[in-house]
Amino acid sequence: AGVADVTLPAPALKKPAQARSARAAIEASLPPLQRADTTFLKTAGCISCHNNSLFQMTAAAVRPLGFRIDEGAVRDQMTRSRAYLESWRERVIQDIGIPGGIDTASYILAGLADTDYAPDAATDALARFVMRRQAADGRWPIASHRPPLESSSIAVTAVAIRALRAYAPAPRKPDYERA
Repeated sequence: AGVADVTLPAPALKKPAQARSARAAIEASLPPLQRADTTFLKTAGCISCHNNSLFQMTAAAVRPLGFRIDEGAVRDQMTRSRAYLESWRERVIQDIGIPGGIDTASYILAGLADTDYAPDAATDALARFVMRRQAADGRWPIASHRPPLESSSIAVTAVAIRALRAYAPAPRKPDYERA
C-alpha cells in the first residue's frame, strides 16, 4: 500500500548471568520478596495470600537454614496484619468474607501459623468462617479460580485443614478435628 520496508535494529542480547548456587539464588530472592510483601500490605490495605502469606511460609522455611530475613519488617507486618484482621473480625462473624473468600482466609491463617502468630479473637472468627465453608462431602470448595494457588478444591482443602489445625478456637477444637 505504498509503505516502505522498515528495518528494525537487532535486539541487544544480554550475556547470561553467571551460574550461581541454589543458596545464592535464595539469598538474592529474599529481599525483593520481602519488599513485595511489605509494599503490598501498605499500598493495598489488605493481606494477600499471594504476597503476605507465601512470604511468611517462605521465611519460616528458610530461617532454620540460616537465611537472613529482615525481622523488623516481619514485626511491622505482624502489627499491620493484626490490625487488618481485627478490622474484619465483626464482619467475618456475620459471615461477610474477606475478599477472596475461603481461599484467602485459609491462606491468611496458614501463613500466620508459620509465623507463630498467637490465636486471638480475630483468628477465631476467621477459623469459624473457614469451618462454615466446608462442604457436606468434607472438602472446601474453591471460591476463586486463580492458579496456581487457587486452582482446585484439593488445594483449598489442604490449606483450610492447615489453617484450622493452627487456629481452631480452643472450645471447639474437638469439633474441628472431626471435620
